Amino acid sequence: MREADGEDNQQGMVGQSRAADERDRIAGERDALAEERDALAREREQAADDVEAALAPLAPSSAQAILDALAANSRARATNDGNQRTQADRSRAAAAPPAADWELDKREFVADDRQHQANRRDFLADERERLADLREEILRDLAVAVGLDAARRGAPALGLSTDGDRAERSRARTARDDAGHARELADHDSAATRRSTLAADLVAVAQALVHADTIDGALDEVVQAATRTIGGCNDATFSMVAPGDEIVTPAAAHPAGPGLKLALAQYQAAEGPCLDAIRAEAVIATPDVTADPRWPGLRALAIDTPCRAVLSVPVVDERHHVVLGALCCYSYAAEGLDDSDAECAVLLAAHLGAVMALALDAAAAGRRVVELGHAVQTRDVIGQAKGILMERQHLTAEQAFDVLRRASQRLNRKLVDIADELASTGALTVEQD
Repeated sequence: MREADGEDNQQGMVGQSRAADERDRIAGERDALAEERDALAREREQAADDVEAALAPLAPSSAQAILDALAANSRARATNDGNQRTQADRSRAAAAPPAADWELDKREFVADDRQHQANRRDFLADERERLADLREEILRDLAVAVGLDAARRGAPALGLSTDGDRAERSRARTARDDAGHARELADHDSAATRRSTLAADLVAVAQALVHADTIDGALDEVVQAATRTIGGCNDATFSMVAPGDEIVTPAAAHPAGPGLKLALAQYQAAEGPCLDAIRAEAVIATPDVTADPRWPGLRALAIDTPCRAVLSVPVVDERHHVVLGALCCYSYAAEGLDDSDAECAVLLAAHLGAVMALALDAAAAGRRVVELGHAVQTRDVIGQAKGILMERQHLTAEQAFDVLRRASQRLNRKLVDIADELASTGALTVEQD
């Protein structure tokens, strides 16, 4: 069984790696298309600059509204152009090729980041094209205002967009649509492999808890599973409610790592997402724990760790309506944990709560069996001692027990110990009163 589980996990990791490769390839294609769009936009803007420079000095006073519209368009284009340059720099930084030995969760995080950067870049490029289309319409109106009646029909003569240019932009939009479809397929494959990995990890968690000698030992499997299945999770801990309502952290994905350090900082500050999740029995999330106003005492302590986004999910024994603790996931990036990560964490925590409840019930049953066995053994020993006294001193059962009780009081020893000594050695000390 364990070998089969290992093979399933290996196959899941291979599938996840292939999905990450495909997402990297698509992100590269999107970057290339973005560069082409920028180049076409620059050509359009250069042509429009030439037309505006030729027509603006000829504009009559009645065309002031048109000139104002051109000025507003120019300001909007300047803002968009600055945003595009910034976004292009971010996209190039995100496009660094992933190292072959990177962990899958890190590759997934980078792939998500590249997709986010590409989406933002596409949005800005769409805005640039919209502003260019608007500018060309304004310039055609200006051409009419200065007396070029054929302006609308003679756009090529004005150096503005031609039918061929529009066809080229249409082809580019089609290419973007195709890339979007491919991206959706890759994201679907990535989600499917992540779900497959989550299913395998849930099975592994259940097996670990069932076969473990102690719950503490099995919880290591839980926090490791969190870092494997929750895309933005760089570290994870499990905080448990101990006797006396004390909160302890018996498991951390990275021993003595940032997650454990932040968990301990919450106990020190007596506040934080983990403690709130346990107290409120609710999912608590923050995009950046170092800037969250809900926990002012924790912020100064959290800044010393690389942890930023935090997601804490209560682990509940639903049968007995008891909060057992909280599964806490940490990302080293602000806003590094999203809704899909929360869904995975909730599934893992719900499964953990159910299995832990069974494990705790089994442990309690085991203790009751031991206690019952001890009680039976004690009863047998006392019965043997009573029998000896009843035979030697011709006493009733009640009288024999009274002799044992008085001996226990006189010698300041447990009654069962007195009885065991009498049954084992035949000593008559207890008979002397």
